[in-house]
Amino acid sequence: MIPNAPSSDTARGDNPPEAGTVLKNREAFTLAASAAEGKGVELQPKGLEAYAKALDPESRHDKEQGDRRGRRRKNDDDNGSEKISSQKTAAISAGSLEKTALEAAEKDPLLAILNRLPGKDGKRWIVLPFDFCDSGREFKVSLRILLETGKTASRAGCMALDIAIRDIIKNNGTEKQRLFVFEPANRLSVYLRPEITPDKQAAFVRELSALLEIAPERIFIKTKTERFPFEADCGDDLFGTINEAV
Repeated sequence: MIPNAPSSDTARGDNPPEAGTVLKNREAFTLAASAAEGKGVELQPKGLEAYAKALDPESRHDKEQGDRRGRRRKNDDDNGSEKISSQKTAAISAGSLEKTALEAAEKDPLLAILNRLPGKDGKRWIVLPFDFCDSGREFKVSLRILLETGKTASRAGCMALDIAIRDIIKNNGTEKQRLFVFEPANRLSVYLRPEITPDKQAAFVRELSALLEIAPERIFIKTKTERFPFEADCGDDLFGTINEAV
């Protein structure tokens, strides 16, 4: 059972989501509750919902799509055009994205506190959610890092960059998902939805290898069939029980 999870009526609001969205939201709530419990915190419904959205970028797309139900298509197109126009004036770079992520986390008091709290095993999960637009697409991102504390410093045990992408003009919810999992020993696993052809996979591996300076044989392309494969693969019992909980 999810502690203090929002009721189905509260989660639905005026525009009830489809059954698939309800299930996905339950998975995000379960992960958020497990993560908070691991830090010794029991979240109230609003806090749990906010933490779940920080962890799960696709749920932020789902929420926006539900809020837009019943609106006229013209208004949706106008909003999309405004977003495209505004994003042209802002240069996208690694530095600007890092600044956006850190500022977003620090402006959220609950998230800032949770990011500073270690788990019962001494490890510390950090979540940095941020959004940006580029080339007519909107990117919802969650950067999740597992820090392992040593005698003198902390190091990243593993890291996930979870990205949900949608076309701004079409306004049709999540279009693509990309989950990059960086693990020790210079290993990279990439979970994709939808699946791409073997030829495109090979080209993608070559591109990532050149960009990240990782040997091609250390890059693994997979189809994303689970909501949070990164947390399950890290071996943490709290996160590994997510499938049983839902």
